[in-house]
Amino acid sequence: MFNRFREHFGKTKLADINPLNMTQFYHQIAARTSYSTANRQFSVVSKFFTELKKWGLYFGENPCIAVNKKIAEPFEPHPLSKEEIAKFMPHLADYIKPA
Repeated sequence: MFNRFREHFGKTKLADINPLNMTQFYHQIAARTSYSTANRQFSVVSKFFTELKKWGLYFGENPCIAVNKKIAEPFEPHPLSKEEIAKFMPHLADYIKPA
């Protein structure tokens, strides 16, 4: 996850990162994954800024606070149909197949 942060911001100094940059980063994560994943990863980045500030290594405001995150859609499992199971079973390893 911090690799994505590094890819997005490159050699930008932390002091130069603002809420607009963080909003773009958040939506980039969401586009690659989902809003649920983006929210989780973004909370880690926000905590990173908070801890840096506590340790005296960052002196600005946490740029993540101003980002409006989307509410993640609740997970709804989609079980396989009987036809899909029939197609899937021949590809399972023998030790996984039901006896």
